[in-house]
Amino acid sequence: MEELKNLLPGVSELDIQKYVQSKGLSLENLSDEELAAIASDFTKLTTSQSGKAAKQGSKKGRSKQPANLPQAIAKVAKQTEDEMSSILGVVEEGVEQFAQVQSDKLLGIISEAPNRMMDYFAEKAEAYEGDPEGFRERGAEIVKGIFASF
Repeated sequence: MEELKNLLPGVSELDIQKYVQSKGLSLENLSDEELAAIASDFTKLTTSQSGKAAKQGSKKGRSKQPANLPQAIAKVAKQTEDEMSSILGVVEEGVEQFAQVQSDKLLGIISEAPNRMMDYFAEKAEAYEGDPEGFRERGAEIVKGIFASF
């Protein structure tokens, strides 16, 4: 019993005895686990009872809303709307700038493609080790193919 009184300050001996008996236990031979469980149960009970008391007490608060509450709500709503509009404007501007930058990059890549192709072709042609006559014939065929459609 002394251990329970130390674990549960403020709880009367009678309440402790009643609770232990209701659980079918004896105060004389409680294990450490049973002591901890009883203490935990009492803590939960007192916490839930104090919570109920606090909830009941809060019902006695102000029953009328302040006269300026609707104006305050309207002011906050307007400020929030203005802030959201500002954020939306910044996002739209950022998206527009991003799209322009990416479009410029893409156009640069596309317009550079013929130059890159010619550079690669020149590298391959320099490394070519075939007979010069065959190379000239193939070159002539390519030129005919390109300019035949004109």
